[in-house]
Amino acid sequence: MKLGDCGDWLSNTLLDWAKNHPDDNRSAEALHFAMRVVRFSADGSTKRGHEIYILLHGRYPDSEWAQKTKYWY
Repeated sequence: MKLGDCGDWLSNTLLDWAKNHPDDNRSAEALHFAMRVVRFSADGSTKRGHEIYILLHGRYPDSEWAQKTKYWY
């Protein structure tokens, strides 16, 4: 793994974890932070931003984490 791939690795890991643990109350928080990784990644990774946003707002629309994640990048 190159240093530039870290944003993709972390956002993919958080997204996959949330997909596999839909009933865990930490999944919405994981998706929020996956979106922050996409947004603020040094490598400018935006490959999964829309997917993360749709999953977060689709599964957890009333969560505080969805409210804090108003846009996708």
